[in-house]
Amino acid sequence: MPVDHFSRCFPTTCAGFGLLLAGGVNLLLIYRGLLLRAVATLVALGVAVMAAAAAAIGQADVTTVTVRLLAIGLIPFLILGSRRIISGVSVAVVSVHRPVIRFSLLAFVGVATMVGSIVAYERADEVGNDDSRSELELLRGRLATTPSKRGLATTDLGTKIILQESVGVNEEGGPDLTGAEERILRKTHLDEDVIRRGAADDRSNCHGWVFTGGRFLLSADDVELILKENGYQECPVPRPGDLVVYRQAGAIMHTAIVRYVTEGQPVLVEGKWGELGVFLHAVDKSVYGTKYAFYRSARIGHLLAGAGGQ
Repeated sequence: MPVDHFSRCFPTTCAGFGLLLAGGVNLLLIYRGLLLRAVATLVALGVAVMAAAAAAIGQADVTTVTVRLLAIGLIPFLILGSRRIISGVSVAVVSVHRPVIRFSLLAFVGVATMVGSIVAYERADEVGNDDSRSELELLRGRLATTPSKRGLATTDLGTKIILQESVGVNEEGGPDLTGAEERILRKTHLDEDVIRRGAADDRSNCHGWVFTGGRFLLSADDVELILKENGYQECPVPRPGDLVVYRQAGAIMHTAIVRYVTEGQPVLVEGKWGELGVFLHAVDKSVYGTKYAFYRSARIGHLLAGAGGQ
């Protein structure tokens, strides 16, 4: 559940729930004394505030906004309960002064507020999910591709690797990629943990940046084959120039290159985040998680044969 959508919509839902309860208890106790109705109303509002507080631990703004909305929602009904004010308004307003109508209206407003906030949340959440899916595709390098006619590459054992190009290659990275990159860094709170070393572009993904020098895109399946046929072996202690491979549920998600290794300090790696930019960061500070392994090969560099490798 996106935090920004939650913070905007959940207080309104709780406020609507509180107004519904306030209207409901007043309808049930309509023929009882004013003091009893006032206490019951406060209890109903307290339930809504506690619900907001319980569901929003660590988000003080949610409870504060809920209380503010409840206060705003109750003001008109407190005014309508004043005989002095009601006596000076039109016949239509006088009719609203009737307890049954007033409390029914209060309950109706509560229901309408709840329904409206839920609908607004679902719409915002749908838009957010669409954006998240698009950003995830950028991070994983899964945009529409086509086999390239500009080059041919093989593993060291001669197995052909299909080089891919993005459909409608964006030569300069464009504002859409830059904007997506900024949103992802803000959402993941990594904007202060990475150093940007290269601009966003869709000419290559992370695997293509490592194995083709940023000229093409490669699939994760290609990486498994490359590791096997180019003599890579997992190594527990990395050194500059080694390969780092990130996995999720056993599947390769990201590849990067070790740049700096200093005793007592985090290992720094550099890699291209899908179709986004090239970043230098601590090995455990990326959007690809903390399940990774280092690999080393006796070959010179990581470029594939036919893509500049030896």
